[in-house]
Amino acid sequence: MALLHLDATQPVVLEGTAAVIWDLIDGHRSEQDIYAELQATFADQSGQMQAQVEGFLATLEEQRLIEAARGVSH
Repeated sequence: MALLHLDATQPVVLEGTAAVIWDLIDGHRSEQDIYAELQATFADQSGQMQAQVEGFLATLEEQRLIEAARGVSH
């Protein structure tokens, strides 16, 4: 899956878990909801999944591919 913000020159290519996370971003799920769904699907053997999800979502927001809902805690 490739994403491109209209102001960007390079697409962001999402594969594997990144593409799964993108599919879970629907405007209704919170960051915690997304993490819970991933945890139910994938083994978190490193214990770092939540931090990785938070980092990935922050990166998408920095690239203006998503926008955090205001007034909603992550």
